[in-house]
Amino acid sequence: MSSSSDENDGPPKNKYINKAKVFQNAWLDNPLYKNWLTSMKGNLEKCRCSVCNTTLACGKSELDKHAKGQKHIKKMAAVRSTPSVSTFVRAPDQHNNQVKSLEIGISAFFAEHNIAFQNVDHLIDVLKNKIPDSKIVKDVALHRTKVETEEITQFLKNQRFSILLDESTDISEKKLLCLLVRYINKEFKICTTLLELIELDAKDCSAAVLFTAINNCFDTKGIPFQNIVGVASDGAAVEKPIHFFRELKKKFLMRC
Repeated sequence: MSSSSDENDGPPKNKYINKAKVFQNAWLDNPLYKNWLTSMKGNLEKCRCSVCNTTLACGKSELDKHAKGQKHIKKMAAVRSTPSVSTFVRAPDQHNNQVKSLEIGISAFFAEHNIAFQNVDHLIDVLKNKIPDSKIVKDVALHRTKVETEEITQFLKNQRFSILLDESTDISEKKLLCLLVRYINKEFKICTTLLELIELDAKDCSAAVLFTAINNCFDTKGIPFQNIVGVASDGAAVEKPIHFFRELKKKFLMRC
């Protein structure tokens, strides 16, 4: 008797227990959800529709209801009709890399065998005429000046030289920094050549900005900064060369 009465005196048990619905990663593979459904960090009971920018309660019935709503359907149609960024921006592909590899190979061949650079224009024309079915050869853009610049870059990696700096402004009011190098070539002749024409922000052409632009140029080309033995600049702004030399001194001190 007592045992049966104890069982009846206990708290009533709920027949149905509400279980919290949490986000399921499998939903992301569902064709009905995968283009708009995202999880919410720190809250597994909620999710978001990235198209409608709406927070939803997790649960298959709630997701189905949202997916069939007129507002969601209209926004999904607008998204599908909008072209993606990839249609406007062409990512670098294997073809472009092959074209660049061929240009570098030809430039290195001319430099290594000391062939006159005037011949490169004729060589490229011959290759394009005799190999018309090659898309790589067709897209090669290699001329005498390009080969010369590549050869100078390779030469300066192991040669002391001086740099000459001069700023100018073109018709579009953009500041341009002419970076010239002066060095002694293999024939022991003094040469002065334009290494790079660097575009600057006209609003800020301070000594620090100039130094950063030149430093980035040398880093990109792989030319050691320690090979610089002299710097020449115009005297339009007396303080600018002084500050530039200070930055140059810091560069050497940091690498010691």
